[in-house]
Amino acid sequence: MKAGGSQKGFTLIEMSIVLVIIGLIIGGILKGQEIINASRQKNLVTQIDGIRSAINTFNDKYGALPGSFSAATTRLNAKAVNGTGTGFVGANNTSSATIVAQTAVGAGNAAGSNGAQTDEPAIFWCQLAFADLIGNSSSDCAQVPTVFGNGSYLPASAYSGTGLSVAYGTSDTTTSGQPIDSLWLRVHRTAGVPTAGVSGKTMAAIDAKYDDGQPGTGQIRTGTNTADCPNTTTVAPYTPVSATSDQPTCIMFANLVQ
Repeated sequence: MKAGGSQKGFTLIEMSIVLVIIGLIIGGILKGQEIINASRQKNLVTQIDGIRSAINTFNDKYGALPGSFSAATTRLNAKAVNGTGTGFVGANNTSSATIVAQTAVGAGNAAGSNGAQTDEPAIFWCQLAFADLIGNSSSDCAQVPTVFGNGSYLPASAYSGTGLSVAYGTSDTTTSGQPIDSLWLRVHRTAGVPTAGVSGKTMAAIDAKYDDGQPGTGQIRTGTNTADCPNTTTVAPYTPVSATSDQPTCIMFANLVQ
């Protein structure tokens, strides 16, 4: 005798419906991630614009660049630290020529560490904090930072997992990169010696939407030199690799003085 009961599998129509549903779910997840990434990028650019605005407000009120302001102890706070008044933000208050030499490769000092009190890149943030022009940053410059935010003078970045610091310098004048003397905001990981924290994909997207789309020119530049993150020592555009890589291989530089 044959065992009773019937067996029925999925029909092609049912399988098609299931595959369509799975596709819609995956598509929704990818689209959602795309929206999140675009929002993170916009938030970072908004934060950069806010710092530029704070610098302009500081300069209008005190007639100096934050970090270089030499009357901070009398006009801001007795606990503030004075800069040299040279008009640029230099490490250990050294001369402009020295800073340019230290930062000859890339749009700023990609490898330069963030120091304490006597370094104008530290004083920059503390003077802005004492002037009540920036949040998420401590006005205490006495300690070498080990973290971003949470009591450090280095603020956390709007781009998850990274923080902000500044460096004065030029792009490489010995190659085809366009030389530019300016104050640069760095977006990176690790609060001491900066390490790459932004992906080539993100760099390419931000540069294309908010600047000139080139890693070595304009107001937004890269500060490392890898396959997916060309730097300012070349005129090469972002490569197809950089347009797809999600690995944090770039230190981002944004010109703060426009």
